[in-house]
Amino acid sequence: MKPLRQCLPLLFAALFMLPAYADFDAGGTAYMQGDYATAAKLFEESAERGDHRAMLALGSLYAGGQGVAQDYRQAYTWFRKAAKYGRPDAHYKIGLMYEQGLGLKQNFSKALRHYGKAAKSGYALAQYKLGAYYDEGLGVEPDAVKAYAWLTVAHDKLDAAINTPAEHDDASEEFLQAQDEFRQKSGNLKLDDLRARYKKLDGQLSSGQKQAAQALIARYSRY
Repeated sequence: MKPLRQCLPLLFAALFMLPAYADFDAGGTAYMQGDYATAAKLFEESAERGDHRAMLALGSLYAGGQGVAQDYRQAYTWFRKAAKYGRPDAHYKIGLMYEQGLGLKQNFSKALRHYGKAAKSGYALAQYKLGAYYDEGLGVEPDAVKAYAWLTVAHDKLDAAINTPAEHDDASEEFLQAQDEFRQKSGNLKLDDLRARYKKLDGQLSSGQKQAAQALIARYSRY
């Protein structure tokens, strides 16, 4: 058993985080009730205490101008802080900001970098974006094999998510992300759009290219 003096820092850290989680939960409730100003205040208090869920939520509020004045620079600041905790959804949203020039200079290479970080954490929307970028040559040399591989992985994951009801620990967070400005601006990705791009590539690739893609699919599927 560890001496008490070694356990004290962990105990103090846990006690410090309790109000942060309480503020986040209360903020989610306020958001669901349409009280965006209160939600923003509570999310900020929680985010300042180190809750990365609140950082992402606060960034989303600034992006959409809900409860606060719309401010893409503030949104970017909070998304960046959340991304430092390894959140793939934060990297995805930063990628969207660079892609669309929201508060930042449009830069497809930087967008690709953030999509890549999210995709390699298993984030399906970012995996779709990588497929699209390799297909169109945005921020990278066109590569039909990589595009086909990423689109296959994204399709399988999104299709499974749609057909399998998921249990979420943070329902308010999921709702917030679904309603924010970025989902609207990214076109609320439809599986049909992904399938059309996939079908196009499927008709273009040679049997040798498809064989090479299968090796990549096996690797990408492990993310």
